[in-house]
Amino acid sequence: MMCCPDTDLLLLATKMFLNTALVVLTDLAARLLGNKLFRQHFHLLLSAVLMFGPALSLWVSQHSIFAKKSHFLYR
Repeated sequence: MMCCPDTDLLLLATKMFLNTALVVLTDLAARLLGNKLFRQHFHLLLSAVLMFGPALSLWVSQHSIFAKKSHFLYR
């Protein structure tokens, strides 16, 4: 099955964009995780997430599969 050249070009451009976005995002993540200030306060941030994480359940949709006690993923 032959594709038109425009479709192939669009597919190539999309792949290049996604590859570039992946490289940029991973570079930013590496820069953040390698930051000295972030590494010094990592355990503080982790404990804050663990302490205040349950408070975020107030914003969870009641229609979520995790909000239904009868759902097997609730356990």
